[in-house]
Amino acid sequence: MERARGLIRRGDISGARLLLERAQARNAADATFLLAQTWDPAMLRRWNVRGLRADPDLARSLYAKAAGQTPTDERLLAATGR
Repeated sequence: MERARGLIRRGDISGARLLLERAQARNAADATFLLAQTWDPAMLRRWNVRGLRADPDLARSLYAKAAGQTPTDERLLAATGR
């Protein structure tokens, strides 16, 4: 998770997605939530990411999956309203 967050801070969203996909495959709710953010057009704008494809449908699906998993991060509580 920390490596993925570091990649996001440096603007390497694609690299972060790869790490997060592996983590979310292990049902890590916080990884699923962060992966959803990497596909969320609003988050990509907030992070000033240009030239990377967003997928709002995939983001919504991942947010819903994260909300259904055991919450391990307080940000999940905020995401359940999406």
